[in-house]
Amino acid sequence: MSEVSGTKTSGYLMKRGEKGLVKGYKKRWFVFNTEDAEKRCFYYPSRDDMVKELGFISMSTVTDIRKPASSSFDFEIQVPGRVYYLQAPTEKEMNVWIETLTPHIGGGSGGSGGGSNDDAIKQRDEKIAQLEQKLKALQAEGGETDEQKMRIELHAANEKAEKLAAELEKAKKSVEELEGKLHSKDDELQTLKVKSKKSEDSHAEELTELKKEYFRACAIGIVQQRKITKDLPPVAELYKSCLDDGTEWKDFVPWIKTTLPKK
Repeated sequence: MSEVSGTKTSGYLMKRGEKGLVKGYKKRWFVFNTEDAEKRCFYYPSRDDMVKELGFISMSTVTDIRKPASSSFDFEIQVPGRVYYLQAPTEKEMNVWIETLTPHIGGGSGGSGGGSNDDAIKQRDEKIAQLEQKLKALQAEGGETDEQKMRIELHAANEKAEKLAAELEKAKKSVEELEGKLHSKDDELQTLKVKSKKSEDSHAEELTELKKEYFRACAIGIVQQRKITKDLPPVAELYKSCLDDGTEWKDFVPWIKTTLPKK
């Protein structure tokens, strides 16, 4: 049973959860005190567990409290971005909570005789009308000045945008020039690589010819049984000092045989 004691109303209500795929109802102990300056309706795990509240509904943010037509004891409390779905044990207790909370919609102070949604809506409409009148008065007094300020700010913003566009165009040209220079350097580097490769190939060919002539001279000297001096080392040791590409002297044997003078 819901309990009403002076300015305090409390009782069990079923509250629907907001998390998870399946949103089920859980039994919570609700407490609302009209003397609470912030007009908060707290809810706890149970009546015997009120050490720390699970949460609260701030009545200052409530926009409406209504009862769905399709349910007996359900009612909904609407706040911006969320709806609290609640269910009372009986119709009487549901009416107690609706009548207790409705006068405090939007942070209202409420009254001893309860209230209705229509009264709360009427109060909000009156506040909106007052604010609209103040806004119109301010526009009438300083509308022209505000418009001038906006035009000045817009003009300054356009000038700034044009200046930024010019700087961006200048930066693009600089980037294009740098890219052109980079391409030119790449071409020069590629040309140097080609020249270097040709030079290496030519040098390798010359070195090979020299090696062939050297081996041929050694082979001729051995075949003709000439005296081998210190300046003309044996062929077997020649590759150690002559060849620097890993080719052994034996690789030239077929060529030497075909180039030796015939007896």
